[in-house]
Amino acid sequence: MKQSERSKQWIIDALFELMKTKSYQEITIKDLTEKAGVARLTFYRNFETKEDVLVKHFENMFAQYLNDLNAFEINTAEDALTKCFEYWKKNKVHIELFTENHLLAALSAPFGNYLETMINRYDVAKSLTVNQKQFLVGGLFFSMLEWISNEEEKSAREVAHSILEMLKL
Repeated sequence: MKQSERSKQWIIDALFELMKTKSYQEITIKDLTEKAGVARLTFYRNFETKEDVLVKHFENMFAQYLNDLNAFEINTAEDALTKCFEYWKKNKVHIELFTENHLLAALSAPFGNYLETMINRYDVAKSLTVNQKQFLVGGLFFSMLEWISNEEEKSAREVAHSILEMLKL
């Protein structure tokens, strides 16, 4: 891994560490650089704003998810949705920090783009309108958040199956 990539990751890790004790709004660039052990100049070489740190984190998460997904044999929408729920459950701590810091809007846009990419992999997507795709994306996003935050006893596959069954209406 290149030094610039390591520095970016240190800054991302610092942000999430700081969010465990401070609100996102209270965290400064100075806080981030001190926690990450990098110079302010290093921060500004890699990011313009604190929000860019979140964007980079999301990019990394989605890239990792897509990489993980390619390692599995995904034959159905239920398989894909199950893997999606399982992956995000592994990132529960980050999801909780986003929720506590009122950052779900920042997560919903990249998540929506990712889900739309996934939906478009299936033939059914060709028959969906833009509004129908947005309904699916929003519904899946908030269903996933609810399932993760409430420690629902249903497995990821059971939740995926119930959502897909509902959509057959």
